[in-house]
Amino acid sequence: MQYVLILLGVMFANVANAMDCEKVPDCESLGYSTKDDPNCANDGYMYCPFDQDYKVCVQYNCAALGFTESDKTSWCADLIKCKGNEKMTLCQKPCFATNYTSLKELAESGDCKVTTVQGDITIPENQSVTLAENTVIDGGGHTLYTSGNQKDLTVFSMGNNTGLKNLKLKHTQKETQDGYSLLFSLAPDDVISLENVDITVNSDNVEDVRAPVIGNGIYNIHGKFALTLDSRIRLIAFQFNTMNFTDAQVSIITQGTETGNADMAEGSTLTFTNSTVEVSVDGSTFTKNGTATFINSQANISAAALFFGDTTENHEIFLDKSSLTSKTTYRISNHIQKSITLKGTGEQPSILEMTYNKPDTDVPTNIVATNTTDKVILNGITYRPKQAGMTKLSEIGSSKNWEKVLQ
Repeated sequence: MQYVLILLGVMFANVANAMDCEKVPDCESLGYSTKDDPNCANDGYMYCPFDQDYKVCVQYNCAALGFTESDKTSWCADLIKCKGNEKMTLCQKPCFATNYTSLKELAESGDCKVTTVQGDITIPENQSVTLAENTVIDGGGHTLYTSGNQKDLTVFSMGNNTGLKNLKLKHTQKETQDGYSLLFSLAPDDVISLENVDITVNSDNVEDVRAPVIGNGIYNIHGKFALTLDSRIRLIAFQFNTMNFTDAQVSIITQGTETGNADMAEGSTLTFTNSTVEVSVDGSTFTKNGTATFINSQANISAAALFFGDTTENHEIFLDKSSLTSKTTYRISNHIQKSITLKGTGEQPSILEMTYNKPDTDVPTNIVATNTTDKVILNGITYRPKQAGMTKLSEIGSSKNWEKVLQ
């Protein structure tokens, strides 16, 4: 209605200027026409007051022009509103990324809830993308190739409520990994989602510099999550963040040319719920202070060491109706204080199975039993707790709190 009133005001202003009280104004010169407008609504014409054969469209047939009332904010970067009905819109610029320029522009604009990748994209060396808040990149099964050879490179800076889904990331880091991260949140409490993501990172760095592939922030992971790291030294999967895996199928492989120097989690809090976990770590699974909680999940971990850190640090693993199989080729832990707590039920007991050469140095590993239904298998020998309590791993075989289960 506002549009119609403005149009009437303009047209009658023109009429007033054109009238000389002796000559009737010409409708055509005032913007009227005798022709039909195919895009005009049936009742959308205004007729010339001096000749009713002349008319002008003031309300368009929005549907005929392709406008709809559907919500396009999830895939459209720029909307056009129909003049006849502003509730009806048309997408002027879809959120489709076909190259680095469009991917960067759309992801950083804040106008796209979902930016959809429509083919494999190579991001130029040492270049990056910052995801604006509430922005998700949907890879559609495609691959983003990234690379770098300079310090302090963060490839994807993640704002709050951002994410990646249905995407493969392949990164190659040359010369240095000092300050490198593939994913890094802009703030420690930013929440980031990952769904059906496959990540591969290669680094030929020879400096003794620890670098996280995924750092900072709170990550919620669903579906398939695969992470493969191939480095010379010190590349870490997760660092100083919170990783929540739910209904996930997790595969993590870290390997390094310098044996024992490719770790999985440093100072991170990990929770696995209703998930399956396969881990192969060339170094330590958990370093620095941190916890890992398994809820109704099954995990297999193969590593040089399960824990690593100094005597001031503490690690905890909780098995809540879950099973953990751990095989260490070097030792279970070094220096740090640690405990593994079993909390199952009669219907769904928690099971800890450990195969190792050396259990501990300096500080013992404590096993905490919360019931008598769970079990611990140490180098092939099965034990059940006789009562709730804490026992040193190395003393379970002789402890009155545990009994050997005869096969």
